[in-house]
Amino acid sequence: MSKDVRDFLFRGLMFEAEAESFRRAGIQIGAVATEAEEALLKEALAPFSVQRRNNAIEMARLYAVLFCFENEIRDFIRDALEEKEGPDWIAQLPTRIKQHAESRRETALKDSWLEGDKSDLLGFIDFGQLA
Repeated sequence: MSKDVRDFLFRGLMFEAEAESFRRAGIQIGAVATEAEEALLKEALAPFSVQRRNNAIEMARLYAVLFCFENEIRDFIRDALEEKEGPDWIAQLPTRIKQHAESRRETALKDSWLEGDKSDLLGFIDFGQLA
């Protein structure tokens, strides 16, 4: 390890140690992510009516709950399949469902605007097909 890398790492560790003492004393270190996100959200939604903004925020809350629920179910199913079928459980999926999921993943890989994990095939199976 070169001296420059060692010095850089040491300075980083020293900063983290000092920053933690400041945080414990109630002094903010760095930007507060929630405040920055709220400011960006206000700016992005500013052109729209108050009613439209309120509806959008309500839908965002509902989406967050559905997203979390659906992905917890996916994790549960993944764990159950790994326990029952082993690490190669994907090979045991019905062909129709596997092809559908692979097709959706290919589309997501081509369309860079689609967010989310593109490596997990289970994420591309429709929620109703998980039964």
